[in-house]
Amino acid sequence: MGLCYSLRPRLFGDLSGSISNATSDSDQPPDAAVPTRAGGARQEDTGGCGETSSLRGGGGGGGGGGGPVRPGDPARVPAGEHRRGDTGTDGVLIQNGGGGGGGSGKGTGKERGRRLQLLQKTSTQKQKNWDKLLVEEKEAEKEAKKVSKSIDKTLKELKREYKQTHRLLLLDSFLCRISTTRPSRVAFSLFILRVRKEGLGRRKMGCLGNSKTEDQRIDEKAQREANKKIEKQLQKERQAYKATHRLLLLGAGESGKSTIVKQMRILHVNGFNAEEKKQKIQDIRKNVKDAIVTIVSAMSTLIPPVPLANPEDQFRIEYIKSIAPLSDFDYSQEFFDHAKKLWDDEGVKACFERSNEYQLIDCAQYFLDRIDSVRQSDYTPTDQDLLRCRVLTSGIFETRFQVDKVNFHMFDVGGQRDERRKWIQCFNDVTAIIFVVASSSYNMVIREDNNTNRLREALDLFRSIWNNRWLRTISVILFLNKQDMLAEKVLAGKSKIEDYFPEYARYTIPNEATPEPGEDPRVTRAKFFIRDEFLRISTASGDGRHYCYPHFTCAVDTENIRRVFNDCRDIIQRMHLRQYELL
Repeated sequence: MGLCYSLRPRLFGDLSGSISNATSDSDQPPDAAVPTRAGGARQEDTGGCGETSSLRGGGGGGGGGGGPVRPGDPARVPAGEHRRGDTGTDGVLIQNGGGGGGGSGKGTGKERGRRLQLLQKTSTQKQKNWDKLLVEEKEAEKEAKKVSKSIDKTLKELKREYKQTHRLLLLDSFLCRISTTRPSRVAFSLFILRVRKEGLGRRKMGCLGNSKTEDQRIDEKAQREANKKIEKQLQKERQAYKATHRLLLLGAGESGKSTIVKQMRILHVNGFNAEEKKQKIQDIRKNVKDAIVTIVSAMSTLIPPVPLANPEDQFRIEYIKSIAPLSDFDYSQEFFDHAKKLWDDEGVKACFERSNEYQLIDCAQYFLDRIDSVRQSDYTPTDQDLLRCRVLTSGIFETRFQVDKVNFHMFDVGGQRDERRKWIQCFNDVTAIIFVVASSSYNMVIREDNNTNRLREALDLFRSIWNNRWLRTISVILFLNKQDMLAEKVLAGKSKIEDYFPEYARYTIPNEATPEPGEDPRVTRAKFFIRDEFLRISTASGDGRHYCYPHFTCAVDTENIRRVFNDCRDIIQRMHLRQYELL
């Protein structure tokens, strides 16, 4: 049975008038299947039994229904028009009262009755179908709400699981910075991630079910316990992180940053063990080789060139130059013999005095003077040897130490130009910057550019760091390093500061300057001039949000570094309290 019906009559309260040819062809009587045209009879109506005319024209109970409707009959309806309630079918006209008389005979009256009963039956069936459809619609709506709630619940649980997984990833990244040993961090991270992954998989499988199994409840309980432990560990590590002072060592190349880190190990981390000292032997011997190779190679390139005092030692120079390109070199006794003989030559010493005209490591004289001890098979480096040893720093190295139960993390990065791009990785959340300057480099050029003065390069680098918008709240502790070498150059008088910094000729020592006991006034004037060059940068562009604290240092002097760092601890503590808005 068809379910196609109109709702318009139902909206106006006419339930019986809502039927619009709703029955299928099999349910309708043959005569009712085709509607009658206005004003005419069907072909089977004969003998004055115009059924259509009687249905349309019957008005109130009388006879005369056998003839056709006359043009003047008021009951006539023009073709294509209907009275109120008409739908254009015979059944609707009968229900609205048309054709009450019996003008068409007994057979016609029975036919009308049969049609009326059929239409009433059809109307009742349609009403039942309508009610059934409403019930089904309500049930479908209830089911849709259940499905929607189930989906919302699933999404909520998945969101919580993914948040926990994201938190674990953050924990893993956080542990990279706080773990003292990498194996323990990796094991802990893998264990937690495995627990969360298994729990997430089980929850995905069971979250759509109506009930949870006992294993799922046990698993959820274990997950909650693991989550509590993670939160507790995170809170503990967060507190430890806040209590740690992070110091970033910056400065130009060969300024002494790595030497200061070594001093921190000697002073606060029990120094270097026997194995570490043994590993440094090759680096120290390489410093000897690099020093003698650099000096003898520069003798012929300097203007004017420097000859050997003893020409008979020329074959030794040829030997040293032949082993220069060898990276995997066996430091034989023959090598040390040639190096020692050449270092004793006055011509080689004269070339060394002009080392500011070429690139020579600072520790050259120190280790060349100690060839006899370095060449021994049972040689063990001293702390001073380790401090003097020069190894190019590439990358970022972290040293952790504790002073009076206060944790310090010191980060050392390469100072060469191609290494400086890595500094930005360490800028996040540091307590203070320790900027190291080689004060004795006023007459030297950088390795990357033979036309750029090293001290001016340090000034430019300090200016860029001081004015960096990301570092406007981080104060700088300025280490004016290599004061011992600065004093030697100034007192020697061979390289005058005014030749490289003309403004030095007009410089006068400030009244608050306090020289060291027994210090030569020339040295005092030189070191305070260099200090004021950096302070001029900090005061010219300072906005009161960060400060510069200068100190004169000698990185190879352990007592000097101990005293300076103790003086800096109070400064660092104030910076730390200000960083976390506790001061």
